[in-house]
Amino acid sequence: MAGALEITRERRLNELELKVSGRLDGYWANHLADAIRDVLREGVHHLRLNLSQTSYLSSAGIRVLVEAYKEFAGVDGSFVVVHPSPGVKQVLDLAGMGPLLCAPAGSGAAVAAPEVQADREEVDGAVFETYTYEASATLACRTAGQPEKLADAAFTEDGCEVLSLGKDVFALGLGALGDGFSACRERFGEFLAVAGNAACQPTDNTNYPDYMVTSGSLIPKVMALYSVVCRGGFQKLMRFEGPASGAPVGFGALLAQMRRRCEGRAMGVVLMAESAGLLGASLKRPPVAGGGPVHVFQHPEIRNWLSFSPERTYTRSVAVIAGVASDSPPPQVSPLLRPVTSDGALMGHFHAAAFGYHPLQKGRIDLATTVSKLFDTGGLQGIVHLLRDDRPAAGAGESEFLRGACWFGPIDRFVTAGETL
Repeated sequence: MAGALEITRERRLNELELKVSGRLDGYWANHLADAIRDVLREGVHHLRLNLSQTSYLSSAGIRVLVEAYKEFAGVDGSFVVVHPSPGVKQVLDLAGMGPLLCAPAGSGAAVAAPEVQADREEVDGAVFETYTYEASATLACRTAGQPEKLADAAFTEDGCEVLSLGKDVFALGLGALGDGFSACRERFGEFLAVAGNAACQPTDNTNYPDYMVTSGSLIPKVMALYSVVCRGGFQKLMRFEGPASGAPVGFGALLAQMRRRCEGRAMGVVLMAESAGLLGASLKRPPVAGGGPVHVFQHPEIRNWLSFSPERTYTRSVAVIAGVASDSPPPQVSPLLRPVTSDGALMGHFHAAAFGYHPLQKGRIDLATTVSKLFDTGGLQGIVHLLRDDRPAAGAGESEFLRGACWFGPIDRFVTAGETL
């Protein structure tokens, strides 16, 4: 196409430079926006945009540059226009954007601040960096309800409880946002809550996920049929990046790396990562008693009750995942756990909430701030119970991720319903 925009790349130490040749008008600005998004998806947080060969810049192009500046600033990165052509520099200055976007003559892009020291390890091409998060923190875990009732869709109001999910807990199970069992009866499905943010997957006719966040004195409350709730803090933060080939890291491999770094009988985990595909299931119908006997997990009835994808879903999303894992499960939690690693040595129970793509800040980051920012931006796509499918012929495998952050720590106390955390 005549006047086509050309974008070339050059790696420069800890940053990337894009050189743009052509017109940045209403049409080609979208192509530049896509290229910048790809850079963020690759985990690059410092970008120089060389506009020395850019012959024209419209307001549409300025919008792309300003949005890029905000996105890189949002992950503590840097975005700077270098060597703008005279025409581009004039437009930026007239629009009042020159001081914000352009590097002073002869300067380079901002250099990243020194990272907090981390233990770094490379395994099969993937890089794992582990930070101390809260050195002496531990978790207490409480289970409630009778998850075995799911097999017969036999849950009743007896045993259903209200969970108040503040910023000091993470939780998962089957439940719904609403007041009372009757109000939630037709909507019970998978839920998770992290740092004062709760998300539920309703099983009513909409099947559209809903969420509630802590705001002022408003604290999310979930009516739960069964639940796992952990209160306390995390000892470690592990950042990971897949191999340079672009291959993803399996969920089981991530859990195994965390388990190696976590003492104790069991661990609690919150993960936020760029998804290469989630593998799991969600309920289609509320599993409450009524209408005669049912067998949720028997064929062919299972098709009416569970939505299970034969392949990974929610690719190119950002997932928030919460759960517990153990290689020697205590009796309070063992009925809820299933194999999560290929050798079956580690057992776990995890739910995931998928959101539209947002870049993750690098280094040592805060759990509550990072997760709350994602909920605040909206874009919740769905909640699933993560599964591992290792059937020899038709098995779809497991969930996979490109990069992300894992907060984890030991669970030193288990209690059941009727006891307090």
